[in-house]
Amino acid sequence: MPPETAPSLFYIMVLAIIQGLSEFLPISSSAHLVLLGILTDTQHSIDVDIAVHFGSLLALMLFCRKDIGGLITDLPTLVTHRRTQYTSLLRLLVIASLPVVVIGFVVRYSIDMSSIRSLAWLASVNLLFAVLLYGADRWGRTDKTLADLRWWHGLAIGSAQACALMPGVSRSGAVITAARHIGVPAEQAARLSFLLSMPAIAGAMLLVAIDATKETTTTPPETLLIAILLSFVAAFGALKALMSLLRITNFTPFVLYRVGLSLLLFASLS
Repeated sequence: MPPETAPSLFYIMVLAIIQGLSEFLPISSSAHLVLLGILTDTQHSIDVDIAVHFGSLLALMLFCRKDIGGLITDLPTLVTHRRTQYTSLLRLLVIASLPVVVIGFVVRYSIDMSSIRSLAWLASVNLLFAVLLYGADRWGRTDKTLADLRWWHGLAIGSAQACALMPGVSRSGAVITAARHIGVPAEQAARLSFLLSMPAIAGAMLLVAIDATKETTTTPPETLLIAILLSFVAAFGALKALMSLLRITNFTPFVLYRVGLSLLLFASLS
């Protein structure tokens, strides 16, 4: 169905802020963006989608610059027997990224996802994965570091991440839930979700960019720059806030938020 309302600058600004705030928090950015579109009956162009994700990715790269530097420096260890500080993490990231690549390819070319973007779907899936996050965080062990994880842990975490191809799941939430269930402490689980999101976002942006070549609608460059900047600021602030929060508590505040959001969505359906 074509959009009834063309996106205004204000809408794009709100979209960029929501994308930045929710991309790396375990609250499902896709659910919030789909919900915004449903509530406003507005649909944005593909170049806006690329811009807001690019801003979030830049913020993540700045926030994780130390890890990125270490991973790049130690990249040759993937094909050698030399072990360094980042060897295990590199292999974990590669293995954990495989499921979303394979499943994402199948979904993109074989499955129509438009039928699962309703409010009822978002409310149900959001509530389910909020409960799963609470269980893993409440009763999960804390006896493993990222260096302790093996290839089968990577596949399990990567498979959880692939679930986020469905709106309402939360990519970061799924990764954190799986990692906490395995026994990774909250802060390290969040760090893993950050690092895994880089190839996931970059890959998604590439696919979206391919679609953008078929689109005739374009957004003014100055509007895209505003979207990138707002998404960058919101994402960086969210990353800092999340890690600060995890030093004093767990993921329960996000669980409560997701439960409240689902209840509101269910109420709106009645």
